[in-house]
Amino acid sequence: MSRAISTEIVVTDDNIQSLLPAANLLQLIVARNACCKFLQSKLHPSNCLGFLRFADLYNCPDLSKVCRQFAEKHYLEVFKDSAEFLTLTSDELETIISSDELLVDEYQILQSLRQWEDHDPIEREKHTKQLYRHVRFPLISHEHLLELYKSDSFLASKPWCKDYLLEAFTYQSLSLEQRLEFPGIRVKHRAGPRKVMLVFGDEASNAPVCHLEIYDFFSESWGCLSVEACAEGASNFTRKECAVTVVESLIYILGGYTASGISRSVDIYDPNLNVWKAGPEMLQGRYGLAVCSLNGSIYAAGGSNGVQRLESAEVLNLASGRWSFIAQMPSVRFRFSLVTMNQKIYAVGGLDCPTTVHSYHPLTDSWTSLPYLPYKLEGPSTCALDNRLYVIGGRTDGGSIYSYSEESGKWGQEAHLEVGRKSAGLVAHEGCLYMVGGVGTSGLLVSAEKYDPSGQELTQLPGQMKFGRTEPKVVIIDLQHSLD
Repeated sequence: MSRAISTEIVVTDDNIQSLLPAANLLQLIVARNACCKFLQSKLHPSNCLGFLRFADLYNCPDLSKVCRQFAEKHYLEVFKDSAEFLTLTSDELETIISSDELLVDEYQILQSLRQWEDHDPIEREKHTKQLYRHVRFPLISHEHLLELYKSDSFLASKPWCKDYLLEAFTYQSLSLEQRLEFPGIRVKHRAGPRKVMLVFGDEASNAPVCHLEIYDFFSESWGCLSVEACAEGASNFTRKECAVTVVESLIYILGGYTASGISRSVDIYDPNLNVWKAGPEMLQGRYGLAVCSLNGSIYAAGGSNGVQRLESAEVLNLASGRWSFIAQMPSVRFRFSLVTMNQKIYAVGGLDCPTTVHSYHPLTDSWTSLPYLPYKLEGPSTCALDNRLYVIGGRTDGGSIYSYSEESGKWGQEAHLEVGRKSAGLVAHEGCLYMVGGVGTSGLLVSAEKYDPSGQELTQLPGQMKFGRTEPKVVIIDLQHSLD
């Protein structure tokens, strides 16, 4: 736990508090920079605020910037776990909560202010009006706003908050177009959108497809969106064997079947507004189909119409809102994958042809046969990443990761799975593949794994889903705010 900065001076946990002031006083730039790097390596939610004060005191702007960014990134952990948070001055706290870079729910910012105030209510009450100006009430969930509005103690101690709450209710009653015209900093989302993984659907039960679970890559944690909240705009939404794709963070759910029969429906879910709307219906009802999106269009293929399995395929032009048939696949496919790569669409596997692969070129409206999969797999997961087509799992007793290179025209084995999975969800994000749920030797899995092709490394994600799922729908979207 040390770093040598010369042949004579070593930075340690024991001497850092005396060494940095001395290096600053004597203007020993190399020594001061080494101290700052040492502290950066020790950053944690429990100490980042103390390090920030230390950096400001001894004129270390680079360390100060890193500490502030760390506190903004880990604000939730900082205010919950750091004793230093409660010792912040009002000015120090205001500097942090006024930042656009905080990656945390506005309600949690409000909760942190109340916690800070409760630590010394008599002294700090006079600062609350200034601090609450920085809470973006319109971005707090409607349920929490109602709780605050109905709380006599909250409004009695902070009557000026009533205007903030009314502003929030007004904003939330507007349409999306009207919200874009709404003035003021309090309706601006902090830190911009962040990438999250949404997991929903389960072909092994009657769970509603709209029961979402969320993995936040930033906080490395799982969360849920309640069925009731989501189902408010999609009552009785329990379609089975539907298919899913994402275009501009809108989730398109196509086909499947319900008690009413085989569906042609296209439902569109906006996770940022938590609202549903209907899209143009497909030309043919399908379940067990596969879909993908490419260049502003959505492609749907295969599946079954309830009488026979299908080789037909169709495309939705999102600009015109119209469906049209495209060239049929060379064979019928049911419960298979459609994957886009290099401006082409790949149809992989399925119950009828588990080892065959075909590619579709939209410009020529034609299908081409490709080399067979190395093995017959049951319920493998398929995804494209960095010009390679990956097929993972398909067995509960282990299995392997295979990839196909369009350049070489060959399949190859990359790694072996220690935890067998079949019928899992698979999605790509920032150079890695994420396997979610599925079936293992002990039944439905609640875990998820990350595969890094660059080092052929498999690691398990922190935490786990609330529900085990087979054939879950998994998508990556840009989320503007929390779904909780």
